Amino acid sequence: MTQYRPAPEVEEIGRGLVAEYHAHLSGLRIEYVFRDKTAVKGGKEQWGKARLINGLNAWLWDLAGGEIRPGAEFTQPRAFFVIEIPWPIWDGLNANQRAALVDHELSHCFVDENENLAIAEHDVTEFIAVIERHGLWTEDVEVFARCAVRQLELPGVSS
Repeated sequence: MTQYRPAPEVEEIGRGLVAEYHAHLSGLRIEYVFRDKTAVKGGKEQWGKARLINGLNAWLWDLAGGEIRPGAEFTQPRAFFVIEIPWPIWDGLNANQRAALVDHELSHCFVDENENLAIAEHDVTEFIAVIERHGLWTEDVEVFARCAVRQLELPGVSS
């Protein structure tokens, strides 16, 4: 069974990233946790996961935290995000990789115009083999490739 513990070092990085790049998340509840094992999905290690906790799960969290008292009226649970990082992955990353991983997971945390919380999908979802066979066949893949080329052209970045 997977075990969890608080991740204060992830939270510290997350707070800085929220202040600098994710202002839409300011003031929202975000919990940061380590898991003891690295999940594998489709044969790939899952380096992190952003979760939206809402509905009954959010209500139960409030109940466990003592924010809801027995006999209370019906309440609207307060949705929040959880950033989950596997400790074995985190332990092997350098400072830049850690910041990038937390930034990636925070980028999944979406707030719409009505202040509803949701999990955002990746900007690009593609297979290397499809790009090799068909080239930059969608706009999002083409934009991603242009961004990657600019990164490779930066001084001090080698290919």
